[in-house]
Amino acid sequence: MASSSELSPLAPMSNADNFGTRLLPSILDKYAIDEPNRVYACLARSAEVAEGFEEISMRQLASAVDALAWRISNEMGDSKDFSTLAFFAPSDIRYPLMIFAAAKCQRKVSLRILLHDI
Repeated sequence: MASSSELSPLAPMSNADNFGTRLLPSILDKYAIDEPNRVYACLARSAEVAEGFEEISMRQLASAVDALAWRISNEMGDSKDFSTLAFFAPSDIRYPLMIFAAAKCQRKVSLRILLHDI
């Protein structure tokens, strides 16, 4: 019988990971190195579910976060006071990207979800 840590997709990767004391961007970077093909999300290719899903790996997520963090730093400069970014977008994969990237830039995010009719 498998232990509960083996069954959990969020289980720490090793006992030496200082579970509970790491920041989210460092956890993401560790997964991108140790388990680069681990699936982070599955996104529908279109509104038609029959067209299938696109898998986003930890490596792809980390790469997108790094690119966005670079863009934020390049456009806004260094944050000296943990400044806040306002982010308005439909609720999708962009939200975790922005949260991870802002944390890498020593910023926080004020999230607002745009609601629209489907």
